[in-house]
Amino acid sequence: MIVKLARLAGDEFTLIVDGPDRTKLAERFAAEIHLSLRQPQWMDNNPVRVTASIGVAHDDGHYTTVSDMLRDADLAMYEAKSLGSERTVVFDQKMRNNVQSRLTLVNDQRTACENGDFILHYQPILALDTEQLVGFEALVRWKRGDVIVPPSEFIAAAEESGVITLLGQWVMREACKTAVRWHKLVPDREPPLRISLNVAPRQFLQPTFVQQVREILNETGADPRWI
Repeated sequence: MIVKLARLAGDEFTLIVDGPDRTKLAERFAAEIHLSLRQPQWMDNNPVRVTASIGVAHDDGHYTTVSDMLRDADLAMYEAKSLGSERTVVFDQKMRNNVQSRLTLVNDQRTACENGDFILHYQPILALDTEQLVGFEALVRWKRGDVIVPPSEFIAAAEESGVITLLGQWVMREACKTAVRWHKLVPDREPPLRISLNVAPRQFLQPTFVQQVREILNETGADPRWI
């Protein structure tokens, strides 16, 4: 059996295991690493606990370069991270397919933001006591070719990739334009119809978020009371 250890980055290490029944050997080493890390380390008389996320890639003969094998081990490691602390995940082809599908989805979303392929649907909001219409909620949909994609199938990917900030600005701008059009149709309505927007956590984390809101209101001419 041959074991080699390399440090790739600050907290990333690669362990190469070669010998008979490498699959079981690699998984055994992973289990031993988890076990050893459960013991607390002491710093300044304080216990520090560390966990590891481990990805395993088996060389079954189809790899042509070391970088390909490291890439797949990396994918498995990130899958382990997503499942929580102290996990080991063995790479399979499904992971690569999922990553490629995710990348395609994110790239298509960026293109859709540039091309205006998103649309807003407006869901009425009624006052329960009077049953009167008081406003609408703006709900984003993606017109992907001939198919209308619901948010449940693309919002999570947009939030993870950061595309949600571009999409959120587009939604706010379009909703403000709609509010202006509606107010021109019924200028004397009191109280004016309001449009409710959903704002993603990533948008609130932007230091320029408040400025973005101000700029969109000024650009569209929307009254803040309408939003």
